[in-house]
Formats: sequence, structure tokens, C-alpha cells
Amino acid sequence: MLLFLLLLRLAAPPAPSQTPTEPFIFGDLLPDAPELAPRGPQGVGVRTLTLTDKGRVDVLHAKSGEAPRYDRPLTLEI
Repeated sequence: MLLFLLLLRLAAPPAPSQTPTEPFIFGDLLPDAPELAPRGPQGVGVRTLTLTDKGRVDVLHAKSGEAPRYDRPLTLEI
């Protein structure tokens, strides 16, 4: 039984480990991760942009025959 366990241990591939210079960061590649899962050069997160849609028709203040325009602010989260 001991011989069987020893052979089983030798046959198992070693788990990849991180070097001491690179500490583990949540989201790093784990041994059971898919092939295309390694960390890339782009950071992950959310960026908030504030844009302006200039000259948009103001439908709330439109009167018969008139189409007033205004600059509509847009907040985007990418």
C-alpha cells in the first residue's frame, strides 16, 4: 500500500507555483484555470466617462413647430 501511494505521488504532475518575487493577487491564474485565462497587460476595472451629446433635440420643451436643442450630458461606465 505504501509503495502504491509513493508511485501515485511520483506520477502526479507538480502544481505550478508562484515565484517569491510575484505575490499572489486575487484573479491570478490557478492550476485548474482554462487555457486562455492568464493575466494580460490590460488592467481590469471600471472607468467612468462624462461625455456631452451636443445639439440634441429637447423633446420635453418642444412646442408646436419648434425644436429647441440642448447639450445632453452622458455618464458612461465602461
